[in-house]
Amino acid sequence: MNGNGGGVVDWSKIPEDVLVLILKRLPTICDAFGLAQVCKSWASIVLSPYNISLPKPPFLMLSESNIEEEEEKDVDTSIPRRGFIGINNSKCYKLHLPELHQNRNILSTGNWLAFINMELEISILNLFSKTQIPLPSQYTLPDQWPMEFEEDYTLYHVRNGFIKKIVLSTPPKSQSNNSHIDLDGVVAMVIFGSQRQLAIARPGDKSWVPVQTQIPAVAAVDNVIFFNNRFYSVNCRGKVAFYDIDCNPPQATLVLGDFKDACSVEKYYLVEWLGELLLVAKYCDILDDEPYYDTVKFEVYKLDFDNLAWEEVKSLGQHSLFLGFNTSRSLLASDSTSTFRRNCIYFTDDNSMHYIGVGVEGGHDMGVFDLEDGTITPHYTGKSTSFHSPPLWIIPNSLSHSL
Repeated sequence: MNGNGGGVVDWSKIPEDVLVLILKRLPTICDAFGLAQVCKSWASIVLSPYNISLPKPPFLMLSESNIEEEEEKDVDTSIPRRGFIGINNSKCYKLHLPELHQNRNILSTGNWLAFINMELEISILNLFSKTQIPLPSQYTLPDQWPMEFEEDYTLYHVRNGFIKKIVLSTPPKSQSNNSHIDLDGVVAMVIFGSQRQLAIARPGDKSWVPVQTQIPAVAAVDNVIFFNNRFYSVNCRGKVAFYDIDCNPPQATLVLGDFKDACSVEKYYLVEWLGELLLVAKYCDILDDEPYYDTVKFEVYKLDFDNLAWEEVKSLGQHSLFLGFNTSRSLLASDSTSTFRRNCIYFTDDNSMHYIGVGVEGGHDMGVFDLEDGTITPHYTGKSTSFHSPPLWIIPNSLSHSL
């Protein structure tokens, strides 16, 4: 945009008092987040506690509340709003997100969240701009219905249990004027089916393409990450593989075999930390009565690529990890304004096979594991549970702490 003198206006240099006046007239917290996306200088002003009472990221997006439980409904709709809460912040910010109503959330990365609706259509949604980008339908994945299934096994069960997680190589990027979304390099990898296999797709594809390989590491996959320009996966035995997604079908290469303690680990995660690839092992107690499972500890290892061996990590230094249905992240907690503690693992309940299998809503198994003393404390003291959309972390791109 040109100014009166014909030159280009540098909006990053708008006076702070003018920006604050604009900020105070915005109707929702989402609008404020959108304003903070413009540039770093705007973000620092918008997120200043002196200007607006916003929680600092990361945010915990709560499960969708029942309409009868909603204390304050939107005037123009009966759709309940989604709650967002900051760590160590008791105030819950409720946002009107009809796009997510009764849909299953299976990914959050940056400003984007992936969901599946009851027609098994998969989309990724920018929570701030409300831009939606379709991915191929769940229907295009194989083996969705078991050979023998009970009469009460419905489309609802297929939607909630078939896909375990989606991970993106990189989030879509908005151009400076927000008129165009750059999808270059955006590839999605999905963990699907009772065998927890892998498939990939790009926005605009008609169907998912399963990974074809005889490598056992590609069966019973627990987690996926995009690291050093490659997708890496870890399965239930701790086997790690990477993928050549330019092949058709994609090809897998084994990196490392069984983890030393594979039989007793409940779930594995892969996380990038200071340029290293971490393996995080989660241990749970399996209980006879509801809630039937409880996380008791984590162990962290980094991969020595030269010797192809795992080295235990006793401390994350000034960083903490955020695990769950979100893309696993390592965030810096060293500055005085951090809302989260250093050297901890903040986790949400992503044990969908457990809570769906036993018929209880997911969301109870959340907390903060301290690597120094081994304790687990809550990061959210309320109750927020759901079969299809338990709480997950939202870590906006330009609002997050440095890696």
